[in-house]
Amino acid sequence: MLTISIPEYNDITLHHLVLDMNGTLARDGVLLPGVKERLDQLKPWLEI
Repeated sequence: MLTISIPEYNDITLHHLVLDMNGTLARDGVLLPGVKERLDQLKPWLEI
């Protein structure tokens, strides 16, 4: 679970992360450099 505070609004609590693979995280079906490592850093807080 990850909580993000948005000033002058509310806190948002996230449980899951859903992303688009091609065009966002990868090119031609291959992850872009550094993506896996960054996603691994989020695993303690979010279900990916």
